[in-house]
Amino acid sequence: MASQLAVDGAQSSDPEFGWGPANGYVYQRSFIEFFAIEPVALKILEHLKNNTKQDFSYYASKLNFDTNEPLILSNAVVNNASFDPSINSHLLEIESTALSWGVFPSSPVIQSALIDKLNFGYWSKEAIQLWRVWASQIGSFSKESKQFIDSVADSVYLINIVANDYKTPEKLFCFLREEF
Repeated sequence: MASQLAVDGAQSSDPEFGWGPANGYVYQRSFIEFFAIEPVALKILEHLKNNTKQDFSYYASKLNFDTNEPLILSNAVVNNASFDPSINSHLLEIESTALSWGVFPSSPVIQSALIDKLNFGYWSKEAIQLWRVWASQIGSFSKESKQFIDSVADSVYLINIVANDYKTPEKLFCFLREEF
């Protein structure tokens, strides 16, 4: 579905990765987002859960077609209490991960892209429902194809994995190559 490479301080004028005002620097974490059928998705999620160094943040979603709501799995939720000693801090959670940001002269740090649990939930629901749309469109041509696409929709996960170490650009893709 989507991916990006890690960038560690590219100039804002860089033709491939640059953006924003002149004389700035841009950073980004590598990430990949893809569909995976349930057996593959569960294997990936198990490996991510066993990664105790927190090298990766992830969101994974499978749509429950009975309730039309996504089941979202994530390790990107951090309790604010560990950062803020205020009395109400236990009520809040941080559920977003910055993907790209820039540092520019006379400007605060600018985040151009992030992923969060709420928006991932909306997007995953829409993306997984597209399998049903495709099945309905092809159904008039081929019953077998419709049944196959419906079976994929029933078992597919949308997975987003973010490598937290933007200074090691190959870490995410090495992890995926090692595991699969």
